[in-house]
Amino acid sequence: MNLENNIKLRQQFERFSLQSAAAIKSVSEILKNKYDPDYKINSVGKYIWLSMGLRKREYWSPTLRLELLEENDNRTTIKILYGPDPILWAIFVAIHFILILISIIFAIIIISKWRAGLPIAFDAFVIFVCINIWLLLYCIGRLNKRKGSAQLQQLMTIMEKIITP
Repeated sequence: MNLENNIKLRQQFERFSLQSAAAIKSVSEILKNKYDPDYKINSVGKYIWLSMGLRKREYWSPTLRLELLEENDNRTTIKILYGPDPILWAIFVAIHFILILISIIFAIIIISKWRAGLPIAFDAFVIFVCINIWLLLYCIGRLNKRKGSAQLQQLMTIMEKIITP
């Protein structure tokens, strides 16, 4: 499986397990102690989070969230979400929001100055810079996805050990 092309930013998919949610959580607790320094496994309620431990963590390191939904026949549906570190993701989205806000404000200023016959060079330059920052963020996101694909494969292997009976 070529993760670099198949795993999209924050991709969500489902898997099914013949184990109960409690059995899956107990396996995750056992593996938590086994993989402790290199991998971080947290479990709260019906969720299990997998991420890289402090030894292997980089700013591009992915995380994996498992949501355990127990069915009536003692099987479990597992909703899986791959994505970047939640804090990094929040910062990334906040930067995008700020750039959009700046672009809208300066677009309004450009229209007002243009209608008044005033020079708009600085305001157009600010919008040009915002667009270039968006392109830079896109390239950084693609690069980080490529860098994190090996770690994503490692997390996927641990996930399989947790959910496979």
